Amino acid sequence: MHNKTAVPGWLHTQSARTIGVQKGSGFSFMEYMDQVNASLGMKGVLNIVLVLVFIGFSWWAVQELKWESLFKRPKSPQAKLLQILISVALGYQIARFVIDYLAWSTWFSGIF
Repeated sequence: MHNKTAVPGWLHTQSARTIGVQKGSGFSFMEYMDQVNASLGMKGVLNIVLVLVFIGFSWWAVQELKWESLFKRPKSPQAKLLQILISVALGYQIARFVIDYLAWSTWFSGIF
């Protein structure tokens, strides 16, 4: 006796790549995932570029501070390291604000 069990349509060989959609609709789950991965990759590259740009702007701005009043030796390696750390922290925070702002602004498309 052969036991026949019902197999969901998305498990069949022909429709394994089409999940949750009727046959012949043209939607491929793998194509969709490729698009999602490409989109995430582009967002990642944009985030990295924005963070680096704002760290550069922060470094440029930090150079205008009068470090002589804060440090005994403003040209020392420790003072330069602190300038770099301040630039990285400030640049990252500004970049996060811009990245979040861009993400929030895209959410408005669902309202209007």
